[in-house]
Amino acid sequence: MRKNTEKQEFRVSRADLALFMECKRCFYNKIFSKISRPKGLPFVINNAIDYALKDEFDYFRNISESHPDFSKWGLGKLRPYNGEEFSKYRSKGIEFHDKLTNLVLFGKIDDIWEDTDNENLFIADYKATSKKSLGDIHPAFKMQMDIYVFIAQQIDERFQNKTYFYYKNFKRNRSMVESEFETSIIEYETNTDWVRDALINLKHLLHDGFAPEPNIECQYCNYAKQISSIRYLKKDEVMNV
Repeated sequence: MRKNTEKQEFRVSRADLALFMECKRCFYNKIFSKISRPKGLPFVINNAIDYALKDEFDYFRNISESHPDFSKWGLGKLRPYNGEEFSKYRSKGIEFHDKLTNLVLFGKIDDIWEDTDNENLFIADYKATSKKSLGDIHPAFKMQMDIYVFIAQQIDERFQNKTYFYYKNFKRNRSMVESEFETSIIEYETNTDWVRDALINLKHLLHDGFAPEPNIECQYCNYAKQISSIRYLKKDEVMNV
């Protein structure tokens, strides 16, 4: 089976590209066989925090002021970006049509912060967690930002490689009254060098249509292999047990 992407553009989400980088077999199954990985339970609380933070930052965006947390982290010259295109980025996402591969890469961003000194733009992402220590940024989060910045820099040269993760970390204590959210702003310098090559390789897979070998390091591929090797007893065999 082959996807006709030679003349027609093919849309690839940020999550699709991340899946391709993690396991090409799982990506193939999703695109060609319409078999996606099992979905986990929804992060209801995380989503609620995400919506609340968007409302909070929109308040300061609308009054053109810096968020109070910015100065606490030495980022007092930043403020939430309020350009006319931001509402489109927030609602419909950002996208870039790569002419070389005829792929449209797209994704939805949480926020954009602006440097009031030079109008440089920085992509920001909200994260909610409940860890004792945040430690290093998760590789999946880094890849997410790499892709967002790659797209953004194709459509607006003001976007910088530097990005920010705005963390709300729930610090549990003996009771909810004594527990609280701790705020952290973590800077991440993106690396977009790999994205173009990844799009080219993804296009080759779409064009060729051949299934990649299962990834031995992928838990989903290993699970599928184990399931396919199971032999179920027939009714007459069960009766003789």
